[in-house]
Amino acid sequence: MSMSLYYDAGDREYPTLMNTGGLNSILSASKAVGGDTGIEPTEHFFDAIAYTFHWLQSYRPLPTNREQIREEIENEMETHYPNEKVPSHERWAIHLIVTQMYLAPDVPSEWEPIVAYCDSITGFSVPDLKSE
Repeated sequence: MSMSLYYDAGDREYPTLMNTGGLNSILSASKAVGGDTGIEPTEHFFDAIAYTFHWLQSYRPLPTNREQIREEIENEMETHYPNEKVPSHERWAIHLIVTQMYLAPDVPSEWEPIVAYCDSITGFSVPDLKSE
């Protein structure tokens, strides 16, 4: 099964996460690249990313074990959805994005809007964008 997730904000591109045959990749959200077959996330998606990332960064001691990181993401993201019902494709994407942002010193340049939004929420420890 393959799945892609994109968000077209008009003047800004949000990343597409794509899974084809178990391989996860990050692409531009341009419709010229991804076409119109992607899934647009719900209004709660970006809040869940930002506040979950903030929760991980403010947690003491900072988790380093991947299983603990996964559990913290799982528990926190659900609080940002009505009735704690997270669509499965958004759950998948939030885990990938937040884990990458938390563990990596930098993230793909396509994530600029996500990094900017997280920075407006967290104000600390937001990773740099990779310069290409």
